Amino acid sequence: MSLAEKKAAGKSTKKADGEAEVLAKIAAMPEPYRAMGERLHALILRSAPALKPTVWYGMPGMRRTDRASASSASISA
Repeated sequence: MSLAEKKAAGKSTKKADGEAEVLAKIAAMPEPYRAMGERLHALILRSAPALKPTVWYGMPGMRRTDRASASSASISA
């Protein structure tokens, strides 16, 4: 396996792990927030597929490259 293939495999695993973490955080929310979180997550993935789901300071959010670009804290402000 080449270095590029290893990097690609690591990125896809990391993205899948980030999505699983975000979905777990959303599932743990109380009902009115859970429904809103699920809809918001789906909307962001549809409209900005380049963003990657991540948990940021315990809150679900999205990352662009290596910087935080949107989080629940900045959306609610």
